[in-house]
Amino acid sequence: LLSTLGVSLDEMKKYLKKNGDLAKLFDDKKDLIEKEIRLLEFNLQSLTRFQANLKANGTMVNPEIKVVPPFGVYFIEKEGSYAKIGQYCEELSEMFENKGKNFTTLAIFEEQGYRPKNSRIKIGALATKGMKVKEEYIDKVKYFEFDPGKVLAYTHIGSGSLLSLFWKELEKYCRVKGYKVRTNVPDYEIYWKVNTDPTKQKFEIFLPIK
Repeated sequence: LLSTLGVSLDEMKKYLKKNGDLAKLFDDKKDLIEKEIRLLEFNLQSLTRFQANLKANGTMVNPEIKVVPPFGVYFIEKEGSYAKIGQYCEELSEMFENKGKNFTTLAIFEEQGYRPKNSRIKIGALATKGMKVKEEYIDKVKYFEFDPGKVLAYTHIGSGSLLSLFWKELEKYCRVKGYKVRTNVPDYEIYWKVNTDPTKQKFEIFLPIK
């Protein structure tokens, strides 16, 4: 019975050794199966969306044109790999005494092009009322007004590890549609929702265009 429900031999051994509660084992397995079902449904929805985008414009993305007004950013400067951006954001978060409402991080890439191993990045947080930097970090955390202007924006819900892929697709979309990229304004991405569950993560990438 347990094997037909997807319970592994190791799990069965642990259950037998502890003379565990069978109902508890069923509850745990039920939660796991429900999580797997949600992930499969999410992946199916994503696949369907990517298919529709490919059919419509030859890329996996379907971005929108926005004119983003200037906004305030608290930031630290880093030079490193894309893989460390999450770590850098956590580091910045610890530098605030008061994070204000809805602490939201972002990365502003100071160099054009794909630089996964070594990139100069402003790791920032959207400035909101009440934010306060800890005294010991006042000289390290800087502030500026960022004015992106006209951009192509694409929202991604899912794993952050896929952002590099969608950046490439966004650049391809520009070539297909004939949009010219502005090189005097940096690319950037905002991490609206960060969660251990990829289905609950929300990111947005922005490519400045003419």
